[in-house]
Amino acid sequence: MTRTYKKNLQETPAQETTSEKIIRLNERIVTLTEKMEAQEERHKQVISELTSELTKMKEETLAIRQLINDTDTKITIETAKRDKEMIMLKSTQQEESYTRPNTVEMAMPTFSGNANEHPKNFLKDLSSYMTYKKVTPADKIILIENCMRGNAAKWFNMIKDATPTEDTFKTLFLKHYF
Repeated sequence: MTRTYKKNLQETPAQETTSEKIIRLNERIVTLTEKMEAQEERHKQVISELTSELTKMKEETLAIRQLINDTDTKITIETAKRDKEMIMLKSTQQEESYTRPNTVEMAMPTFSGNANEHPKNFLKDLSSYMTYKKVTPADKIILIENCMRGNAAKWFNMIKDATPTEDTFKTLFLKHYF
């Protein structure tokens, strides 16, 4: 076949024979299959690159989260240390600010839980005594324990692990005795 004839055949597909149509269509199928395979290969390469990037991003995200958690923990610990130092400093300042010698004697208040004792009067006397004696926050619970007598001492022994501060003690004390 000459070129002109092939050109004419392509221009006028109705005049093609069946075998020529099959050959032409097979060539077209081969061309399209090659294009499709090339595109599929490019897609696989892009998917591989994107998967690799995603894995890197996940690793970086985990590293950042760990860094944030570590930093948060360090900040919490440092804050707790500073708070403790502040309490100790305030306690020391309070002790140093009272340089005047005490000439008045004051008896430590006691509470046994009897009906003739008023819990609010005891708390008022206790507060005055702690101020007068310049009791540090760390020693207040020990002093409170020494003030308890009889049934009140038994009650305090039950709750003393739950009373790390004077305020907690006062709340529980008033709930129980008032």
